[in-house]
Order: sequence, then C-alpha cells, then structure tokens
Amino acid sequence: MTIVGATAASRDALNHLRSVKPNDGWSIEIQENKNDDDGLRLLRRNAPLTDHYFLDIHHAPKTNTVVGVLTKDGDTCQILVDGNTGKPVLQKKVAYVSCATTYKGYKPLTASERRSTSSAASSSAGRTRSSTSSSNHNRNRNANPNAAPNANPFADLSEEDKRLYMKYATMGVGVCVGFKILSNIFGESGLFLLILPGVYVYGLQTCPDNATFDAKKEVKRVLRGHHLPDDHPSKPRRGNFLEEWTAKISASVATEVSAAAGGYSTEIAPLLGGCAKHAVVTLPTLGLSCEWIGFNDTWYHYRTYTPESR
Repeated sequence: MTIVGATAASRDALNHLRSVKPNDGWSIEIQENKNDDDGLRLLRRNAPLTDHYFLDIHHAPKTNTVVGVLTKDGDTCQILVDGNTGKPVLQKKVAYVSCATTYKGYKPLTASERRSTSSAASSSAGRTRSSTSSSNHNRNRNANPNAAPNANPFADLSEEDKRLYMKYATMGVGVCVGFKILSNIFGESGLFLLILPGVYVYGLQTCPDNATFDAKKEVKRVLRGHHLPDDHPSKPRRGNFLEEWTAKISASVATEVSAAAGGYSTEIAPLLGGCAKHAVVTLPTLGLSCEWIGFNDTWYHYRTYTPESR
C-alpha cells in the first residue's frame, strides 16, 4: 500500500483528491502482479471504493472525475469519484468514460520519485497537523489554562460526514427510546402486535414490481458466485482481477447459450398477502433452477438447485 501513488497518473489523481477533500484519507493500494504492471485501487480512509483492481488510477480533466483505468489505452475507464465535490460515485449501474485523449499510459514512478513525493506529502501533512494542533492547544489554553488537551476522534472527518454520523446517532437514540416507552406501555407481545401491521404495510409499499426482475441479469450474478460467501471455493477471490473477469465472462456465456438453446422459464408469485414475492427461473439446458425473494425494493437470492435434487 502507498499514500503517494505508484504511477504518474495515480499520483496526480491523489493530489487532486487531496486538494478537494484533504481530510478524507485518500490512498492507493497496490496489488503486485507477476508481470510489470501492478493492480491499483483507490482507498478512502483505508476502505477500498471497489472490490477489484485497475490497471491505473487517473484524473480525467474533461469530466473532472477520478477513474479506474480498465484498458491500456485508457479508452475504457470506470468512474470512481466526482472531482468537483470529492464524493465517491456510488451507483447501482457502473458508469464508464473514455480517457484515451488524456491518459498518457502506465508510467510507474521510480524509487527516488516515490521517496521525494512521499517526503513532500509527509512534511506538508506534518506542517498542517502541527499548525492545527498548535492553534487548538493555544485556544484551549487561553480558554482554560488548567484544562487537559481534548483528543477529538471526529476532527479528521468532513462536515458532511459529521452531519451524517450525527443523524444516524440521533435516529438510533430515538428508536431505542421509542422502543423502551412502547414496550413499557404495551408489553413486548403487545408491541409486536402493534408493529406487525406497520411491517406489513411497509412490505406492500416496497414490494418490487414484476417488471423490475431481470431474469438474465440475476442468473448471471448467481453463476458468477455473487451470492456465495467470500471463503467459498467457487467464488472468485476478492481483488483477483483475472478470476473476477473470468467468472463474469463464463457466467455471461453460459446464460446467453442457455437462453439461445433451450430458453428459460420465469415464474413470479406473491407471498404473505402481497408484501413479498417469490421468483423462480428454470434453465433446462444447464439443469438448474434459481429462486429469489422480492422484498424492500430488492430481489434477494434464496437458493439454486437442480430439479432432480429438490
């Protein structure tokens, strides 16, 4: 892992992100490969923005976005962060952009360039922390000379994240207080009977429509092992770019061939009075049947089996 970038493009991308959001802890994680090119992925506060790695990280000036480079010529790149706001782009559908005219190729930094950039970044961060710490210490000392320094764990968070955490904390406290009051009034069994109609109404309102179930897309996700736990032998290892892409391609080919050869049947039926739905997709060519439960505007995979083993 490095905090300065492994390539010229990733270094420039990190510099841009730090200028927009200096307290968000941007860094680059390196996955060393046997060939000359290393896999890179962008981290925010030590948390990766994606499960997979890219050929490079690049700042696209035309769209002002930070992207993950998927092809060596930069023609296909995945958008990761909005360069104007510094916010990660969290979308259900992955967005791509072409950076062929601005991406100059994979140019790894030399050891001396990494050391010089790291030293500059460390000294700059040290001066900022020292200046901030000195200012806060003097201000606290003037306010109360006998007060001990107060370590604020939220000091490095952005104002937006502070408001978000405060909102979640307030909601959590409100739920706990409300549950305690209602349980004292109605008792636990009475509270359950009181909440059950609300859960049922919520299920009716958020039950997904039949048209939102994309059978081909869901089958591809199942065939590539999306629903399996991380330690399952049939699931591609997280971060292994080759295994993930191989699984995606194999799942797509198997689904398309099955659809072209024997087709597939889809059955969707309501559950629990219409507050949930049960979907079954049968693929005769592959000898598989897959089931999903639709609830909360989402289709959750339930199980996959062969008709003979049912």
